Amino acid sequence: MCPRSIKSHSGFTLAELLICLAIIAEIATFTIPKILTAQQNGKFNALAKEAMGSISQAFQLYTTQNAITASTYPEEFLSPYLGYVSIDTTGSIDNSPGASGATLTCNSANSKCYRLAGGSILRATSCAFGGTTSQYAARVTFDPDGVVTSTQDSLVFYVYATGRITTKANVDDNTLGGGTCGATWPSPTADPSWFSW
Repeated sequence: MCPRSIKSHSGFTLAELLICLAIIAEIATFTIPKILTAQQNGKFNALAKEAMGSISQAFQLYTTQNAITASTYPEEFLSPYLGYVSIDTTGSIDNSPGASGATLTCNSANSKCYRLAGGSILRATSCAFGGTTSQYAARVTFDPDGVVTSTQDSLVFYVYATGRITTKANVDDNTLGGGTCGATWPSPTADPSWFSW
C-alpha cells in the first residue's frame, strides 16, 4: 500500500483578509468622494455650456426683431426666447464666488429666475446694457443645481451688446453696464471651481 500523500492547502488567513479589506476601505474613503465631485462638476459644466448656448440663441432671436438699446435688460431677450420650465419671482439662488452676499433673490421686476429643464436656474439681473457698443454688457447669473446652498457656486455670464458671451473670470476690464448695476463692471474675478472652458 502506498503511503498517503499529504496535501498542503494554501489560502488566506482571516487576519490577511481583514487587512486587505481595511486597505480597500481606506482607498475607497479617499477616491469615491473625488469621483462623485468630478462627476457633479462635469454635470454642472455641461449645464452651464448648455445655458450659455440658450442665452446666445435667445439674444440672437431677440436682435432679429428688436434693437439693443442702453436700457435693454436681460429679461427682455430671455423671457420670450428662452426655453424654460417656469419663472420664479420669490425664491433665491446662490451668488457667485467673491461676490458680496451668499444669495441673490428672484423678484418680479428685472431679476426674474428661469428654471431650466435640467433643474438649473438662470437669473436675469437688473443690469441693463447701458450702451450699444462692444464694451457694454448685461449680466445673467446661472445656478447649476437651482438650490440655495450658500456655497457661492453660481456662474456669471456677461452678454455683450454685440452678442459675445463670456464669464466673470474672462470679462474685459473696460466692460460697462447700466441699470441698477452702475456704469463699470468689476475687474475679472474667479468663476466657480466646477466651471472650465
